[in-house]
Amino acid sequence: MSYMATKLKVARQSNGFSQNEIATILHISRQSISKWKNGRGYLIDIDPKTRI
Repeated sequence: MSYMATKLKVARQSNGFSQNEIATILHISRQSISKWKNGRGYLIDIDPKTRI
């Protein structure tokens, strides 16, 4: 798991969000979140003003 994937997972879990909820907030698919977590996808540029 990459550094960013780990950070995203920790932030997601510590705030009680599911992968689906994060995907909805970021306007991406749940599959994208899963791919990031498993190191099979690339992190996209996300508007830095988007708050998780």
